[in-house]
Amino acid sequence: MYLGAPIKAKTNSTNENGEEIKPKKINEYKLPKDIGPGLLKFCLTHSDSPNLKETVLPEDRDPKDYDWLRQAFDNLEDDAKKMKKLLEIFDETKPENQSLSVEERENKYITSLETLQFYIEDIDNAGDFIKIGGIPVLIKLLTPLSGSGSGGDKVRADAATCLSTITQSEETIQAYLHSLGVLDLAVKQLQKEINPLVREKFLSLISSLLSYEIRKCTFDKSILNTIVELSTTFLSPTVELTVQLNNDDSSTHTISIDNGVSGISKACFLLNKIFIASPDTKEFAIKCGTLDGLIGLIKAFNKIQQQSTTTTTTALLDTQIVMVEKAEITLLQLIDKNNSAIEQCKQQQLSLEIEKRLTFTTKNLNPKDYEDEIQTLNNIKSLLK
Repeated sequence: MYLGAPIKAKTNSTNENGEEIKPKKINEYKLPKDIGPGLLKFCLTHSDSPNLKETVLPEDRDPKDYDWLRQAFDNLEDDAKKMKKLLEIFDETKPENQSLSVEERENKYITSLETLQFYIEDIDNAGDFIKIGGIPVLIKLLTPLSGSGSGGDKVRADAATCLSTITQSEETIQAYLHSLGVLDLAVKQLQKEINPLVREKFLSLISSLLSYEIRKCTFDKSILNTIVELSTTFLSPTVELTVQLNNDDSSTHTISIDNGVSGISKACFLLNKIFIASPDTKEFAIKCGTLDGLIGLIKAFNKIQQQSTTTTTTALLDTQIVMVEKAEITLLQLIDKNNSAIEQCKQQQLSLEIEKRLTFTTKNLNPKDYEDEIQTLNNIKSLLK
């Protein structure tokens, strides 16, 4: 597409009737969004520029050229058609898909999901994706792939990411996902998930889905308590989880799972959202260890900060600063107007940890950039007096 100065007719230019040609406005030129390399080649090879003086093409031009041009325009695909082709990769009934090895299938799934992610970030494409039946395909991919040693961890993570993206689009789409029970499925999957990446992506999906439930007040207390309990498992660098073996309730084992900083931050954000929407969940949260987890995060941050040298502090703590800020905001929401929780904080000497945080924030960072954080710390400090 021409992006330079406005296109103007030559001075004293006339048409075949001898009438003066008036230059067109830029918005009068209607060009396709994506002309493609083939069509671009046609335009360049069939141009008489710089000697073009008339709008009529030479009569000796091969008519087949114009057939090719019409075919090129017919072959231009919109995003909906492209997404439909991507969905065909997940169709196990197609012979070309049945012949793939497990590894080949996973690789194709991952590539397709990553490409879909690009398209569905557009709200119109997200709506079209639903119309062509894309949501049930993604829901199916949330469960482990049969025959895969890893269970298709990356596939499940990418499928959850795609659903999270679609959920953030608009209310009608969120209502559709609600009607399919995607939130319940995501919660059930997270309860038995052990891969750190997949756990984090499922938590993000739950957070996105819950926004609609909270806004419409369609949630029930039992599922909120379950989500609080699951979110609490993210409130430490490492968590010990008890998982079932081969879906046998009587056979379980304990596994140690690492939590990343981003996953911890997401859990804090989700918990704060739940406490605001449903204050009744605070008591359950304290019983299942949420308060201890939040205090532990603040203590862990202070310990890391003290061990860091001057040259490594900035690089080491950037993401952790965001994490501890979210932990403190959530902790303030949890203990506000709760004398029992405040007393537990005092017993764990949280006041000393808050003082350390205030000292770090005011001396090592620019206070003007952290006014909200300082206010949160001061509010916690006042509750602990």
